[in-house]
Amino acid sequence: MGYMLISEPTDETLSLSSREWEMLRILAAFPGGWEPQEDRDYTRGRISPKEASEMAESLKGLLPYLSREAPEERPEEPRTVAELRNSLGYIEGDPLTFFGDVDRRHKVEGFVQLASVGAFEVLPRPHD
Repeated sequence: MGYMLISEPTDETLSLSSREWEMLRILAAFPGGWEPQEDRDYTRGRISPKEASEMAESLKGLLPYLSREAPEERPEEPRTVAELRNSLGYIEGDPLTFFGDVDRRHKVEGFVQLASVGAFEVLPRPHD
């Protein structure tokens, strides 16, 4: 399952996997950033212009910190999934490294653009 985010003002859309949408919200909620409403279901429904703006501003400030730095030494080819993740510089559960590759960074930038213009709708979508 994934999600389609649709901008109310522009009808622009952004397609995210379930994990991308989850990690994006975690990233936006970094200390000093957006504060999610505890009783809110962020997997469907309308996100208000105020909340969308708060999320976008929080993420905009974190864009320079999204990275996956390659380890300085690569002793041998990874043999397990954990070794592969480590070789890519991804730390499980860390949104800064999760969005550190080019494609996922573009998702964050796309979200900032979409949410900066106002409210948006979150719609669940089945796997493609």
